[in-house]
Amino acid sequence: MAELEELVKIEITKPLPPTGVAATTYKIEGTVKMFDAIGAFPWVYAEVKKKKWYLPEAIEETSYERGFPIPVTGDFTIEFTPDEGADYEVTVLATPAPLSLPVVGVFPITGKSAVMKVEIAKPTAADIRNISISVVGIAFPHSDIRNIAITVIGPLYPTSDIRNIAITVIGPLYPTSDIRNIAIAVKGPLYPSTDLRNIKIAVVSVEYKGSIIKKELEYNESRGLIPVSAVPKNKRGLFHVVARNDMATSQAIGIYWFIHDPDALIVEEYTDWKWGTLGPGQTHEFIGGRFTFSKVGRYGTWVDLLMGSQSNPVVIYSARYIGTLATII
Repeated sequence: MAELEELVKIEITKPLPPTGVAATTYKIEGTVKMFDAIGAFPWVYAEVKKKKWYLPEAIEETSYERGFPIPVTGDFTIEFTPDEGADYEVTVLATPAPLSLPVVGVFPITGKSAVMKVEIAKPTAADIRNISISVVGIAFPHSDIRNIAITVIGPLYPTSDIRNIAITVIGPLYPTSDIRNIAIAVKGPLYPSTDLRNIKIAVVSVEYKGSIIKKELEYNESRGLIPVSAVPKNKRGLFHVVARNDMATSQAIGIYWFIHDPDALIVEEYTDWKWGTLGPGQTHEFIGGRFTFSKVGRYGTWVDLLMGSQSNPVVIYSARYIGTLATII
């Protein structure tokens, strides 16, 4: 029998990995070479011996997986899909005729590869392939990460097969919550390879840049840069603020201000956001509501430029103005 097994030489070019996961398909690739003593092309099979630590070797399970093409004229491929966690020994065999699977009894073997030993881990819920990422709605622009839900769909896979993953935000190439800012990188091995504890989601802080380039008071059908002096009492005022996006990407932009009279009483409080986003270097004018200069003296204002988003605004302190709006006579 030993001489018969040497009639076909089997070379494995892509062996099985030393460890794997249940319910995952692995490919064995290789080549066969026939010697002169045999004329017919062989069929190849993977002989799979499943070894459980608590069972004696005499009652280990043996099964066979067919290789392709059939018969093999050179290169071949065999798919191996372990059904549960256990230790496996896999050997590629060559036979002179096709086998009827499952195999019963003894059959002639004309070639045999070296044994490939594989440890297959048991299923757990922590495998990253159990994660489903789905879009939860249209509350935000379609690429906004706040639309993404990450849920565990397992337990289907174990924790021992692929590298650790870190998810980080690489912004501010895009608005801070845009999914195009997300990069995937290797983090670990702090835990078994695919354990959910190896996943890290981090947001890189965005340094927003914007300016207020003009502040004007409209009154008596004219406009002047603030602070404005010698405004007659009881005139109606209208405040204009022009903001600019100083970033290289389009950004949401908003404004906040209040105006107080000489007695520190609020005569107008105003906030607004530009619809959509403002392109790099572009400007937008915010216009408040009309109010009356009903007292003589100094009217003051506090103005803040806002960026980020309406739900999470960021104050641009470098653009803040606190000072005189107008002096009323």
